Amino acid sequence: MTLLFAWLRLARISNLPTVLSNAFAGAVLGLLFQDASVAQLASPSLMWVAIAIPCIIYCAGMILNDAFDASIDAQERPTRPIPSKQISQRAAFVVGIGFLLLALALAAFTQHALVVGATAALIAAVLIYDTVHTKSANSVLLLALCRALASFIPMLACAGASSVDLFSSRMLALPLALAAWTLGLSLLARSEADATKRILKPHTIGFLIGCLALMDAIALTLCGETLLALVCAGLFVLARLLARTIAAS
Repeated sequence: MTLLFAWLRLARISNLPTVLSNAFAGAVLGLLFQDASVAQLASPSLMWVAIAIPCIIYCAGMILNDAFDASIDAQERPTRPIPSKQISQRAAFVVGIGFLLLALALAAFTQHALVVGATAALIAAVLIYDTVHTKSANSVLLLALCRALASFIPMLACAGASSVDLFSSRMLALPLALAAWTLGLSLLARSEADATKRILKPHTIGFLIGCLALMDAIALTLCGETLLALVCAGLFVLARLLARTIAAS
């Protein structure tokens, strides 16, 4: 049980509901774009594979982030799972890379070229961020891209033959809004890195991260899908509950 909790901490699982919400909302908007019934969400289909892709990549990215930062965490955050010897750095790399390969395999399973391309782009963004985020302040742009793709990948999958037209549609408003919020939040978090100058409390940052799910709920409500918007609102609540046990940032 202790080992499982260590892995959940390593993957920062309390933020996963927000990624799931982004992906879910993206899938719904993709269906609406091609005028398909959102009732399809209740049936097993490739859209659920597409929803799983960004969630798996999120966990991989968080795990690999700690794996790459092991030497830094040993000095600054010694209670994290790797420096505290609960999980080995090697195991973190193996699991993280394994998750990325699984996500790429799932993308290939959809047989959708744009989904595969977007998944490859998300994986690249995650790997680049994990390797350079301590060296470049501009790496926050990659975080914004990751959030946008979390909703855009399922959107592409669910839009089907109409997916190319998404690039010039109003449905892009959600991925762009998620990217903008993430960018602003990331810049704020960097400014809060110095504890002596910190204005916001850690739980406030966690709340602001959770608001990404509320943005999904607002988007679905504006599209007339109030009941499905409640799913995203519920995921916001779940994220806040998980954050009581596992830190969101």
